[in-house]
Amino acid sequence: MKIQKIALIDGLYNEVRSKFKIFNEYLNSISRGLKYLDNLSFSSLKLFDYENLISEDPFLLFKVNEIAWPKSIEEFENISIPLKTPSLENLEVISLTYNIENFLEILPPFQLYELSIFKKWKKTEKNYNLYRIQLLKKISRDNEVYMRSNFLKEIFELIIDFLSHEREFEDKTRFLISEIPFSCTQAFNMPKEERDKIFEITQNLLVTLKSLGIIPVSINKFNGSPVLSTILHTLEKIGRKEEIIDMDLLNDKIFLAGKLKTEERTPLFHYTNHIIDNPYLKERLYLFYIRFDVDYIERVEIPSYAMNQIELIHSVLLNEYRLAIRRFKHKGYYSLFNAYRNLLSKRFKRKELINLIDLMIKDEMIKNYKKKIGLIANFV
Repeated sequence: MKIQKIALIDGLYNEVRSKFKIFNEYLNSISRGLKYLDNLSFSSLKLFDYENLISEDPFLLFKVNEIAWPKSIEEFENISIPLKTPSLENLEVISLTYNIENFLEILPPFQLYELSIFKKWKKTEKNYNLYRIQLLKKISRDNEVYMRSNFLKEIFELIIDFLSHEREFEDKTRFLISEIPFSCTQAFNMPKEERDKIFEITQNLLVTLKSLGIIPVSINKFNGSPVLSTILHTLEKIGRKEEIIDMDLLNDKIFLAGKLKTEERTPLFHYTNHIIDNPYLKERLYLFYIRFDVDYIERVEIPSYAMNQIELIHSVLLNEYRLAIRRFKHKGYYSLFNAYRNLLSKRFKRKELINLIDLMIKDEMIKNYKKKIGLIANFV
């Protein structure tokens, strides 16, 4: 090992050692919080008695970004639900991911919206890439606002256009996996006008997917606490606020780590936070967690019309996870990983992509110039 690397590691070790007491205090705090929750009887809290009172509290709703209630208190008490094995025959898995790039080096500057779709049906696998360009007339902070509040609309239009124009001749169940959060967690800290717009177009997407007979599933990567928030705010409402200590560092995944068995899921919970309970709500949203591995728990979101397919969703996601581990040695989802690695931004370096687009523009300019020359020649 080079001397420089040894010096770097020594410096890091000294810093870690100096902060060990703080690390230890944090870990002890987490341990105390989890111990308290482990000894708590959820049925004794009478969560359903307080659901409306808490959900309709206008002050609470604007303090808590997300909160979710169990659909069944009996399932919540047991919390870890084993896998059932419904048939995966006649099932088409569609996974999608997207990317947005600003190209300010090219005149006129523009934003490139790219949608990468991977389809798996029986033994057939196929990739698709769709694109949309939004020209930027001027470079300013307004472009950042546009990108933040309108890019999903562009992406969703590409998704709907692709799925709507597919001709299906076989009787099959169509299953859509993405990392687009249906609960709009990415919009929680945005101004209300932008937040509502994102929620509205997300709801419109779910309604369209329902009309197409597609089961949509979102893998939400946000490490939030919608389930834990329900427990803590119920404790506060019933006068046990003094018991809520050592909870600041906890989230749902940490809370569930000692409760969920590998390859099992939690029961369903339905969201009631202020972003979701608004005039744009068309499809109520549910969530649950799956423990895919010892150190891998994911939050999954579905619309209400997919609830009766919960066992199928559980089975499909586990199958996708196992395939990803077996084929790619990668923790995630086989189809989603295939869509992700087919993005232009993953296949080309940015400089290569800029040069490629520049060549395309020049080629079109030459073709257009030749057409004009041809028109002039006709009048000579």
